Amino acid sequence: MLRGVGDPTVRSGVHYLLQVVALGIVYAGAGKAGLKLDAVSGFATLVWPPTGISLAALLLFGHRLWPGIYLGAVLANLWSGAAVPVAVAIGLGNTLEAVAGAWALRALRVRNSLDRLRDVVTLIGMAALASTLVSATIGVTSLRFGGIVSPHQFLETWRAWWLGDVLGDLVVAPLLLTWGSARHVTPPRRRSAEAAALGLSTVALGYVVFLGGSLAAPSPLRQAHMIFPLVMWAALRFGPRGATTSAFALSGIAIAGTALGSGPFVRETLAQSLVFLQAFMAVAAITGLVLGAAVSERSAALRGREELLAIVSHDLRNPLAAIRASAHTALKHLPPEAGERVRQQLALIHRSTERMDGLIRDLLDLSAIEAGHLSVEIKRESVKDLVRDAIEAMRPLAAQRSLSLSARLPDDAISVHCDRERIAQVFSNLIGNAIKFSPEGATILLGARGAEGEARLWVTDTGPGINEEQLQRIFDPFHQAGPSVAQGIGLGLAIARGIVEAHGGKIWAESDAGGGTTFCFTLPIATDGTADASQRKLV
Repeated sequence: MLRGVGDPTVRSGVHYLLQVVALGIVYAGAGKAGLKLDAVSGFATLVWPPTGISLAALLLFGHRLWPGIYLGAVLANLWSGAAVPVAVAIGLGNTLEAVAGAWALRALRVRNSLDRLRDVVTLIGMAALASTLVSATIGVTSLRFGGIVSPHQFLETWRAWWLGDVLGDLVVAPLLLTWGSARHVTPPRRRSAEAAALGLSTVALGYVVFLGGSLAAPSPLRQAHMIFPLVMWAALRFGPRGATTSAFALSGIAIAGTALGSGPFVRETLAQSLVFLQAFMAVAAITGLVLGAAVSERSAALRGREELLAIVSHDLRNPLAAIRASAHTALKHLPPEAGERVRQQLALIHRSTERMDGLIRDLLDLSAIEAGHLSVEIKRESVKDLVRDAIEAMRPLAAQRSLSLSARLPDDAISVHCDRERIAQVFSNLIGNAIKFSPEGATILLGARGAEGEARLWVTDTGPGINEEQLQRIFDPFHQAGPSVAQGIGLGLAIARGIVEAHGGKIWAESDAGGGTTFCFTLPIATDGTADASQRKLV
């Protein structure tokens, strides 16, 4: 039975054939270009992009494309003057290399996005260092039996072949894999300007280091290690894609400069120059890959924590709200004959649910602060109103311990740019700590004044004070100032610091053992010409 062109099976076969032919053409073209760079013995080049192309093709599109690798390898070597038996043997080695590397990475569950350290280490070990031994050994042995390589040239040729394949797997394959992976998280659009600056810096510095003229005019900038800050910038800010793109661009510029006789790796022959260059670029590529994977793992961990906290907070808050509402209703309608003990237990349930809800809010705030996602709504606010509101909100809690709150405010009006609710949260944490540590009957002092373009606000208690060692860690998450603290998990001051820094201010503590503690923080003053319109932003 004949099948038409529109049959799905026929279409699939045609598509597969086109993929194989396209891969073969790309492989052959890239191989021919690499062999033009002073190949050792005519066939072993230190620049061999097809290794990376073939590995990425099998990982992205499947092992069934291996005929395209074989076709391209045979064509590239025939094109360069190899005899048919030699070209066929070399093609076999190149194909086995790619198949072995791809099989090993798939078996070890390596992600194409290379966003985990284990993925990078596996790529380096199994593909770049191990599978490339197959191609180098079969290829150079074929050249030896073909009479192209003499015995004393065998080792030099094998080294050049292997290094060229290693660089293909370290520079070209990661670039194709990371950009071809669907798992990669696209950076925010606001980084487009930074990405452009990184690209321009890479081209500019690459030109200075590798293409900036002869070594007769040395310059402090014409040092190979000058490129490492760019590789680190790309990896730290843009993850694996940034690292691989930067390494690929710098490798291209470096190879071009070295081939033209410029740059820090120029030696007597181009082959010698490329040996030194490729060893250096391998280190640079590995550095970028490792940093990029580490950054991705950290970002994934932060995202996972945020998602977990969001889920937990949602699933906990709903039953907590129901328990709190039920306890409140029961207290409100509790009959007199129920007894004081029942009333106390219901009140305890109500207080405990409120405390648990507060802890959940603190965990969410801390997570947002550490991830840089804290939302603040900036408006023009009066410093006097901020202090007075804080005193009124915390006066009932202070009264429970026979403490008083007082304010020392400036005569002149001072306005600041801040999120009113967030600054109230800062005051609540600072005053709450002062209440915990102050002796009964003491006075807690709040104050504010203008100083050098900023408003300084403070809370002073008369508690036991904090020693120097504790002051160094007082704002660390989950750190508590003393064992006597019965409530809280040590997040209040860390959250206060995050909120203040989100406003562009700073916060610190001053204390003498036995002489009380003062917590100070600053906020930017709003000048008379500043607009009063609110502004919402993430910091």
